[in-house]
Amino acid sequence: MIILIMENKENCPPGLSLHQPDDIIWRIGGQSASLPCNIAYDTNRNIDFLWFVFKQDAHHSVDLITQQHKYSLERNSLHINSLQANDSGVYHCAALFRDVVCSGAQEIGQGTTLVVRERGVQMAWHVLLWLLFVLLVLYSLAILILIIRKKTGKDIAVCRGTQKSDIQKNKVRVQFGAVVQELYGKRNLRSNKKNPNHSGPAQNKVESPHSNHPEDIYQNQ
Repeated sequence: MIILIMENKENCPPGLSLHQPDDIIWRIGGQSASLPCNIAYDTNRNIDFLWFVFKQDAHHSVDLITQQHKYSLERNSLHINSLQANDSGVYHCAALFRDVVCSGAQEIGQGTTLVVRERGVQMAWHVLLWLLFVLLVLYSLAILILIIRKKTGKDIAVCRGTQKSDIQKNKVRVQFGAVVQELYGKRNLRSNKKNPNHSGPAQNKVESPHSNHPEDIYQNQ
């Protein structure tokens, strides 16, 4: 018995080299998917190659014999046709030497996740994304319009304030001209009292142009 174990250890083949990427593959119902699995081993020995799938509620081996229309192997990679939502799961590839029991005679991959979505769900996602995009554009336009209207309102308020200030200045100028004209009239009256020889109409005739322009009188003074 001991001799038999020693012979098995001596005849143990080199270990398998198996690599499976732990990627996530997204597909839509009706499409196909290829799950890669790379393996290196001694070609002089017989090897069994298997695939397992783990789902939310169950796990089982992939039937590569009776479901050849669904599953097929392409250089150790698993190819799945006519995907459906229930094909989603984590797929593991495994390899083992036949009739050999020793360390390194079998390997199991890390697992590749396959996610299959139905076309209706995919279309709903596209519609939702477009709707969000349109709402974002409308919101941006509304903000831009509010900013423009706010800025335009400030400009109008400034213009109105400037016009109001000009009106007030003109009003003050007219009032000041009236005061100057009144003072000038009083001065002429005092001058007439001091010089009675001068005729009133002549003096009024000479000075009347100035009385019509109180601003000019203000400038001359």
